[in-house]
Amino acid sequence: MLFSFFKTKSPKITRLKEIGNKGEGLARHFLKKQGMKYITCNYSKPCGEIDLIMQDKQTLVFVEVKTRSNESFATGEQAIHTGKQRKLKETAKAFIRENRLSNTPYRFDAVIVTNHESTHPDFRYYQSIIKR
Repeated sequence: MLFSFFKTKSPKITRLKEIGNKGEGLARHFLKKQGMKYITCNYSKPCGEIDLIMQDKQTLVFVEVKTRSNESFATGEQAIHTGKQRKLKETAKAFIRENRLSNTPYRFDAVIVTNHESTHPDFRYYQSIIKR
């Protein structure tokens, strides 16, 4: 088939997606152990994607997960820049509108997962990372 090479994914992209998916699963488990309830994952709109949506008591929590196998290039915190924050806000607004939750309190949290291949993952958890 002509141009079939466009349909194959780069091994690097596939590997990064695997790392990201694993990190999101680890973060979900971590947050559930903190007492949160899982709502959904990978909520996507044209304006962006939210990795995890959780519930902490009566508060809706939009969670950005950053997974690193190491942090020699950049930390997870550095990857949650102003542009990313803007996309998270817009996507959260869409979720709130879509689910008629305008009276529900919400916040934005982040979980940084450093998953060294030979050891247990390290978690850094930040609450209320974005001012509304």
